[in-house]
Amino acid sequence: MSASITNQSHAMPNTDSTPESGRISTKNMKITEATGYINLEALTPGARVTVYGGNMVDAVEAAMLVTEKNRNHAGAMLRTLKPELFNGSKLHTVKLPGGGNMSTKVIRLEDVIELVMILPGKKSKRVRKQFADIVTRYLDGDLKLCEEVKENRILGKAKSYAKFARTTLDKVTEEEETMNATAMLITFFIYATKSLAFPGLIKIGKTENIRTRLSGMNTSCAPKPHVVLCMAPTLDKNLDERLAHAFFADARREGEFFAISEEQVIDYFQNVITAQYHRQIAQRTASCRGLLLTDE
Repeated sequence: MSASITNQSHAMPNTDSTPESGRISTKNMKITEATGYINLEALTPGARVTVYGGNMVDAVEAAMLVTEKNRNHAGAMLRTLKPELFNGSKLHTVKLPGGGNMSTKVIRLEDVIELVMILPGKKSKRVRKQFADIVTRYLDGDLKLCEEVKENRILGKAKSYAKFARTTLDKVTEEEETMNATAMLITFFIYATKSLAFPGLIKIGKTENIRTRLSGMNTSCAPKPHVVLCMAPTLDKNLDERLAHAFFADARREGEFFAISEEQVIDYFQNVITAQYHRQIAQRTASCRGLLLTDE
């Protein structure tokens, strides 16, 4: 996977009129158009950060990518940054092209990393870890860093930063896959019950605890309680209940009640739901082989 830079030929932002505070107000800045994009959609759908003038990037889009929040939330987060954590004068307001008063925050490319490191989210955490690794390698005298610096110089600033973003997102994806593979599995149940209160019908439902569920149902059905016919383990109770209901849709009478035989429901539970559950457990077990488990 790679991060790409898409170039466009448009006007650069005018940053000559800078107030004493260091901020650039909308009224002091010419309408700005994008000169390119850092495209990370191959790694994260919709991940694209706009570049202005070759050296300014859309800080709101960068915050959206890191925090996984929408534009409104990301913009609000930038407006409320604590000054002891980040110098707000590095964020500049520019008016977006087109009609209306739409604006965004931009930041110089060299300041993006500093901003990202103080934002919340697992991607920001990974950026901090990436820098910790770089510092460790520097202190350990890793000469490969020299080669990497030369490679980055050849790439140029924009492509070098894009490569760093790609590497970071790759690490986040890798960590998520490992976490999903080693996460504790929770088993739920799809159940089938019958009751003399509903002659000729079988109820198919889902639960985390069959005893608690049965007790709840029988409170309203006494003196003709529900009796469990069969149960099937599942890792996704919502999906498997929905699939079971769809399978017996032609026999549905009302809600979760179906005019089917005990043999039919037992056969489906054993050969479909339970069989799928065992396949998923086997796949998860196989995916964990060879993994190095840590407490992090």
